[in-house]
Amino acid sequence: MQRYFGQVFEGRAILGEGDAFHLAKVMRCQIGTEIEVVSDGHVYLVRAEKIKPLFLKVIETKNETRELPNDVVLVMAPLKGDKINLVLQKATELGVNEIVLLLTSRTIVRFNHKDIIAKLTRFKAILKEAAEQSQRTHIPTISYVDSISKLNSLTAKHKFVAYEQQSGPTGGFNKLIKQIKKRERVAVVIGPEGGFAGEEVDELKNLGFIPVSLGQRILRAETASIYALSVIANFLEN
Repeated sequence: MQRYFGQVFEGRAILGEGDAFHLAKVMRCQIGTEIEVVSDGHVYLVRAEKIKPLFLKVIETKNETRELPNDVVLVMAPLKGDKINLVLQKATELGVNEIVLLLTSRTIVRFNHKDIIAKLTRFKAILKEAAEQSQRTHIPTISYVDSISKLNSLTAKHKFVAYEQQSGPTGGFNKLIKQIKKRERVAVVIGPEGGFAGEEVDELKNLGFIPVSLGQRILRAETASIYALSVIANFLEN
């Protein structure tokens, strides 16, 4: 069933202008069409009572959630082209709550101050669409920091940084993951396409991040993000 994020007020659901247009024109909504609307983390089954103007009546409140039992934060360097879009989509599907874009010394994609607001607006739209597609009840937040030192405000019980020079099998990472208890916040940092500089890893270690290996093969940045999140999500849900 089609799902949108919106607002529910006094028994009716209100969609944003873009979603209302999508429902009416793309989905060809008719009187009696039923959809799901997520508001403040709750899922509502609503029915179209009128088309022009659109009136969506709440007919049922659903008791469901597809969220992970823990908050998971992905810190990643911006990637080139469609790679960042892919990671944003898959991170959302895998249950991430927060994404922090991190500027590092080897980050290829750099945002100037004029671009950052427009970029984040576009990224938020990707996250919203992915959250709707994956039937989530929350949209991940996204922000941008221009130095590792600014991660000192990131609070998490468990902090990991994927580091290709932390060679060896993934056993160490898997053991650390198994120490996570329900509702404990988890953060994982994935470096840029050129990898982290040694001093950056030292800085992350000083902030409490533990270097971990994601295996004996060198992974692309987008693959590393998806792999690490998959391991974490699989453990938290089982």
